[in-house]
Amino acid sequence: MKRAAIVIVTYNSEADILDCIKSIEAHSDLPKKDLELIIVDNDSRNADTMFAGIKRLWGEDVILIKNTLNGGYGQGNNLGIRAATAPVVLIMNPDVRLYEPVFARALSRFEGNEKIGLLGMVQMYSETRRSNHSFCPAWLVNGYLLLALYAVCNRRDWYLPRWMYVHGSCFFVRKKMFLKAGGFDETNFLYGEEEDLHFRMKRLFGPACFAFDKSLHYIHLASERQPSADYEKRLFEVNAALYAKKGISRRVILRHFLQANRLLLLKAGLKSKAGERYKVLKAFREYLLARRADIDMNKQARI
Repeated sequence: MKRAAIVIVTYNSEADILDCIKSIEAHSDLPKKDLELIIVDNDSRNADTMFAGIKRLWGEDVILIKNTLNGGYGQGNNLGIRAATAPVVLIMNPDVRLYEPVFARALSRFEGNEKIGLLGMVQMYSETRRSNHSFCPAWLVNGYLLLALYAVCNRRDWYLPRWMYVHGSCFFVRKKMFLKAGGFDETNFLYGEEEDLHFRMKRLFGPACFAFDKSLHYIHLASERQPSADYEKRLFEVNAALYAKKGISRRVILRHFLQANRLLLLKAGLKSKAGERYKVLKAFREYLLARRADIDMNKQARI
C-alpha cells in the first residue's frame, strides 16, 4: 500500500499542472513508490492532451480520473480521495508548488498521533514572501475579533484549532476521518468548503483532530485577490447557506459579516475613499444591510 496520496483537481490547468508535479518530484522526501498521484480533471477542454503530458512526466503509475462534469473543488477532491489507497492524502491545487520536503514530517505527525485528521502548513507566495492566509477564523467568530485573529495569528503562526480552518490550497487529511465526516459538501460548487469541513470534523472528532505545522511550507502562486463586490456577495451567501444546514441562523452570520465589513471599510477609507477597495466594501455593506432588512421584514410578516 502507498504511504501517501496526492490529489490534484484540474480545470483547464495545463499551464500549471506539469510544474506542480515537477515540484513534487523535485522535493519529495519519500521514494516515488510510496507516493500515489491522483489527478481529477473537471471536464477541461484539453484533458486528454494534459493527461498524456502527465504520464510522460510521472510515468504510468498515476491515477487519472476524467470527471464527466465540472462539479467544483469539493466534488472533484472527493472523487480523488475515494480513489486513494494511501491512509493520508495531500490535497493540492495545481497552482501550488513544493519547494521543500513535507511528506516525511507530515506522515510522522499522523503516525504519531491517531487523533489527527487534518494537518495544515504555512502558505507562502514565494520562498521569501509569506502569505497571510495559512488559516482563517470561521464566520461563527464575532466579526471584529475575526479580523484581529486573522491578522495577528497568521503573522505569528498561532493556529487555534477550535476556531480556525486551514486554507484549502494545500493540506493533508487522514482519509478515513475525512470520509467519516462526509468529505466536502458536493452541493457547494465553490467557496466555504474548508470552513464547512472544519465544522463537521470538529463536531465529530473534536478540535484535537486539527494540527498545524509551522515548519512545513508551500508556495501558492496567487497574488492578492482584486476587490470584487460579486465575490464578497458570493462568499456571504455560500457561508450563510452552509451554516443554515447546521441550524445556525442566517442573522448570526450576517451580523458577523457586517462587523468585519465595518472595520475593513474604516481601514480602506483612511487610505482613500476614492479607492476601488473602499467602493467595493461600501457596495457590499449596502448589500448586507438590504439582506438584514429582508430578514426583519420576513420576521415581521410571520408575527
